[in-house]
Amino acid sequence: MGVDVHILIKHDFHELEDYEKSMQYVMQTANRVREALYINDNIKHFDVRGFYDEDNKWSDISFKIPLLDVNVDLRRGYWNVWSGHHFCQVTNKFFGRLHISELAFDVARSLGQNEAWYCDEYDADKYYENNLEELLAAVQNRYTITEYPYSELMQYADDEFPTPANFYHDSFTELRREFAELHEKCGDYTPTSIRLVGKYFVRVTANGKFNLYNLKESRLQFREDCDGFRIIRGCNFVCKNNGKVALFSKEGEQLTDFVIGNFTTEWGEHNPFDNFTRIIIHNHKAKIKVIATYYKDGSTVYVPVAYKSVIVRRKPIKCPHCKGKVLPIIYGEPTPEYAEKAARGEIILGGCNIYQGLPRWRCQSCDTDFIHNDDII
Repeated sequence: MGVDVHILIKHDFHELEDYEKSMQYVMQTANRVREALYINDNIKHFDVRGFYDEDNKWSDISFKIPLLDVNVDLRRGYWNVWSGHHFCQVTNKFFGRLHISELAFDVARSLGQNEAWYCDEYDADKYYENNLEELLAAVQNRYTITEYPYSELMQYADDEFPTPANFYHDSFTELRREFAELHEKCGDYTPTSIRLVGKYFVRVTANGKFNLYNLKESRLQFREDCDGFRIIRGCNFVCKNNGKVALFSKEGEQLTDFVIGNFTTEWGEHNPFDNFTRIIIHNHKAKIKVIATYYKDGSTVYVPVAYKSVIVRRKPIKCPHCKGKVLPIIYGEPTPEYAEKAARGEIILGGCNIYQGLPRWRCQSCDTDFIHNDDII
């Protein structure tokens, strides 16, 4: 596992021993962020939560920003933002953008601030009980706080990984200018954040509705506005409209119909010798599952699969869910021999429609499908 980068953003609240005041301050801040980023989710989706430490001397309160998918902890005199990125990525471009700096810019702007600091999780935890000034002073006794070299890092290619410094300060000079230019490009629409949705889309709003501005083609992405967008793992995104959601690829291709429920993700199985990584995207209410495979050459393949399916590298001896018997699936026009085997419960007939991602085996008891890893590469 990698070491995560934390984003530190200043505020002027220091009374963490007073739980009620702390909770009130966090709730007010969550509402402020909701308004600043034009997030139309109910405040309950900000998942505000808090508790005392075991000595009842310290309140630990946090909230989530659902649009940006980050957690924000209240510390004495500053916010500690869990970015969800490894610290080695703080200097790495992704689709030509410095996503961590853009994320920090959006969070800081929503909190009414114009600067942030980047450190790893060990420094963030080591000075947990210090205020920001004390933390920065302690850090400077160990190493230099470096100004974030945004312009210099933008000269690198996406597959280059400049060695990061130990601790950064970012004043967002270039991003503030870029955000102002984005306002001019979008005309009657207002950009809500500089962090991209998908590969090259910026979330914009007008009259309480939302759209995406396509930076690649300098136009609005959708003919009709909708209720909102949400970024999910793998740079894919979800569009919400009229109480339903649809899944889109990072390039803006619609992958599913608009359906009930919500899309969530998990990492798929892969090992260091593979030339790809994999993400499994679920919608449990709509019974949808999509496998997204990301290759090292930058290409991505999306394969819809049966909702009750598992990716395996070999045939399971027994079903891992119910211990039932796992049978092979035979596709194509069944011969008399296969028809007899199916009648005896030795095989399963899969039909004549053959396409990528079909399962090779199925559990006889619970109908879980097993897809061979090679069949979706």
